[in-house]
Amino acid sequence: AVLTCIFVQHDLRLVAIAAVICVVASSTAFAFHGRAVRASGGLRWAWLGLTGLVAGSGVWATHFMAMLAYQPSLQIGYELSLTAASLLAAVAGMGSGFALAAQPGRDKALVGGALTGCSVAAMHYMGMAAIRTKAHQIWDPRYVAASILIGAAGGMAAFSMRGRVKGRWAWAPPAGLLVLGIVGLHFTAMTAVTLLPDPALALPAHVMRRDGLAL
Repeated sequence: AVLTCIFVQHDLRLVAIAAVICVVASSTAFAFHGRAVRASGGLRWAWLGLTGLVAGSGVWATHFMAMLAYQPSLQIGYELSLTAASLLAAVAGMGSGFALAAQPGRDKALVGGALTGCSVAAMHYMGMAAIRTKAHQIWDPRYVAASILIGAAGGMAAFSMRGRVKGRWAWAPPAGLLVLGIVGLHFTAMTAVTLLPDPALALPAHVMRRDGLAL
């Protein structure tokens, strides 16, 4: 079902762009996080803030680029306030997760990773709640639960790996694991939703169209 969702319901060219955004954002976030771990005082918090901004905005851009790739046979718009709120949730949640994982101790890394993954899930479902279309969203709770677990597991694996690898390229393995968690979460969550058309529903006058979202 997940593979059908990816290869049948999505434009794979835009999926590839979303994947590139996710890789660049995750790699940059872990590179900055490494600097934060080695810094102290105000500089440490500055690096952590930048890490949260890069990670949160990057995963948000990944999600909505993937939503542009999603091709149902319906006109879709996005409610602006919820779309913006999903960005804030991603930045705040992932920033908190990276900050917690920067503290000494494997338990902090695991909890920080779980928080990071769950923040991605929160952003995703807020973004889905922002969709306005002439259809009802029907959710399969099994895939919803699986998507959240995949995101949390990806974050935990990434931060667990971050404490084990050293050297100039230490950011690469955890970034790769986080990317896998984010991508797995997204497409599992997209498999969870079915759009049930209802011609009686009307698109609100003020929604963000796909071209505005692309910009």
